[in-house]
Amino acid sequence: MAARPLGRSAPAACDLAAFEEMVARARPRLKALLYRRRIPPADAEDLVQEVFLLLLNRWEEVERDVVHPERWLLRVAELKSCSYFGRPRWLVAVEEDELTERAGLVAPPQLRVEDAHDLGKLLAGLAPRQRARLWMHLGLGLSPEEIAARTGCRPKSVRKLVQRALQKVQGAAKR
Repeated sequence: MAARPLGRSAPAACDLAAFEEMVARARPRLKALLYRRRIPPADAEDLVQEVFLLLLNRWEEVERDVVHPERWLLRVAELKSCSYFGRPRWLVAVEEDELTERAGLVAPPQLRVEDAHDLGKLLAGLAPRQRARLWMHLGLGLSPEEIAARTGCRPKSVRKLVQRALQKVQGAAKR
């Protein structure tokens, strides 16, 4: 099925009230579903908007063919939430504050400073090139292919560089 431009099958003026009513009725259920799936609120709002845009683009189809439109919306939101976690979770970049908030823990400030200092010492032992690739991979959550595209290297060399950097940091941490 060919993609249609936005607005081509958008609801007519007489259907706009029905569309807005469905959006108002379904929004809390969609947000609750995404919240239960542990999707951060800002990302959940983006996914809800994507679901409603899909509904807007397929309004005529949904109105004509779908018996329970709200169930259809929930199913689409479930599928979008699955694709949200498509990458392995450990590859997704997470801010430290968000991580401690999710875990319900807050490290004492002194411990955070010591950890940062120790990590800084370990990373100082890496070559600048290794340090940069490691940051792109772990800190920004980029895949080796994305790093290779940004740096002009081959993905295989990025994988090796990151692997060696991790081995070097782990070896230094053991000492």
